[in-house]
Amino acid sequence: MRAMLQIYALQRRKVIATRARQKIEKLHVLKQSMSVLNQLIEAGNLEIALDLISNASNLIEKELKNVKVCEGFKENLADYKFRCTQKLDSECVNIVV
Repeated sequence: MRAMLQIYALQRRKVIATRARQKIEKLHVLKQSMSVLNQLIEAGNLEIALDLISNASNLIEKELKNVKVCEGFKENLADYKFRCTQKLDSECVNIVV
């Protein structure tokens, strides 16, 4: 019985470690996407940037909702989205004029 409890405890630790590793990998991807977003916006690839912003927001809401580090990422995403919409608005105005 004692051996079974030890095996269960080891399996539980392995599951917890796997979940933590997955969250770290997702945070790494999220961090990398911030610099990619900035480059996309600067290059004028606004549609792709907005898709990436949407995907990153979904990742935070679904997979990383209880991770405190994500608050900064949320603020960055909101800023990037604002920049995209501003550029799109100015492009629309230039087309109309």
